Amino acid sequence: MRSAALPLLFCAAALLPAAQPARMETRTEALVMGAKLWISQGDGKVGVQGWDRPEVQLMAEFVPGSGRREAELEVRRVAGGLEIQVQQRRRHPFLFFGFGRFREPVCNLTLRVPRKLLLDVRSVDGDIDLD
Repeated sequence: MRSAALPLLFCAAALLPAAQPARMETRTEALVMGAKLWISQGDGKVGVQGWDRPEVQLMAEFVPGSGRREAELEVRRVAGGLEIQVQQRRRHPFLFFGFGRFREPVCNLTLRVPRKLLLDVRSVDGDIDLD
């Protein structure tokens, strides 16, 4: 009986999705003191730290979900400032139902921003850390 269970364990382990390495992206955008920064985040973390430079330094860590899907990062200039938006494509509600192996893609953000800034940060289900 013991020898029959061992091959089943190996088969079950082979079906588990392999952990995918995270991808990093860093970019710097000019942003004058007193401008406005909008951040809209999905499920990842947001860390914001003030500094004395007229620019935003953005570091994004992309952790793929099931099926190697990644969150999408969009940075665009808007009137009066800069907008950063992370979007996770949601899975179809009937896929992977009941299996518990599906992982959403995540993008964790770490930003350094000018100290004198109007900041609007929103997150669906992630931590927001302001320093």
